[in-house]
Amino acid sequence: MGKGACAATPESEPMARYFFHLVDHSVDLDDMGMEFANPEDAKREAVRYASSLLADDPGLRLPDNGLRINVTREDGQLSFALLILAVDGQQPGGPIRVIDEREIPVPT
Repeated sequence: MGKGACAATPESEPMARYFFHLVDHSVDLDDMGMEFANPEDAKREAVRYASSLLADDPGLRLPDNGLRINVTREDGQLSFALLILAVDGQQPGGPIRVIDEREIPVPT
């Protein structure tokens, strides 16, 4: 990611740097990060980043048909993770719903 763009104006509150790490079979670390005035702006940027990745390469998914971006603060702590999951409704066992990373069958 690391384009070094700032999402806030100098008049706004102090900004924090967030790093957007693409997680697949390995971790593609963002070593530059971007500054944002608040976590909500960082979340919006994570969605834009994921959208651009998928627009460039629609086949870019993990083996489980998902895409994950871990967003960390400067101190290395996870701020949040953006997960995009594609679920095949025809998979064995029927459709599932994912809640808190648990697979739960969808009632029919």
